[in-house]
Amino acid sequence: MKWLLSLMLLIGPGLASAQDTWIRLIATADGLQTYFGLRGSYQITTNKAGEEIVVMTEKVNDASNGRIQLQKIYVRTQDCKRKMGKSVVLDLDGNFKFEFDFIFDAGSVGSYRAQFLCEIFLDDFKARTGKGI
Repeated sequence: MKWLLSLMLLIGPGLASAQDTWIRLIATADGLQTYFGLRGSYQITTNKAGEEIVVMTEKVNDASNGRIQLQKIYVRTQDCKRKMGKSVVLDLDGNFKFEFDFIFDAGSVGSYRAQFLCEIFLDDFKARTGKGI
């Protein structure tokens, strides 16, 4: 249910105030970096290799230097289904910055961010491919 609420928040822009434009995802253990997802930015698309991916725009508040980073993060949908793989971080123009490994429930900030995206995708996938009208 938590992921369903997150899906609704990330997919639709709705009537958001500046306060709730960003959804807090997770902070590092020392509290120096906090990650946020941009409301309305979740989408399923393809990367340059033609692989289906889930992507969202994220913001990183870095309390150690007062800087804010804006970037995109994506995971291949096949990796979401396997519950492990690579997550890729891009600048806002879609240029590669870095990638990292993730496994669901691994306990790392990176794994949480990837799992967040994947859980939304998996809930959406289940709803789209299930029986019914």
